[in-house]
Amino acid sequence: MTIFQGTACHVRGARELTAEFSRLLGLKPGGEDPEKGVALRAVNCLGCCALAPVVVVDGEYQGRVQPDMVSEIVKKLTERK
Repeated sequence: MTIFQGTACHVRGARELTAEFSRLLGLKPGGEDPEKGVALRAVNCLGCCALAPVVVVDGEYQGRVQPDMVSEIVKKLTERK
């Protein structure tokens, strides 16, 4: 899982998203859990500013992600593994 941290994502809540993903996954950015098959990455802008804040899960871009959407994203992610 990757959370974009570029300017547009930052001003639209990437920090809060990162904190919520960290809390639910039990991982700090840069960490991974091989047993769950999950890694949490924070990266700079990849050019999806119109969709900010953006999260990539298993290669799938998800735009305009809000903190109340995080638990559902984590649930789907952990069900895939």
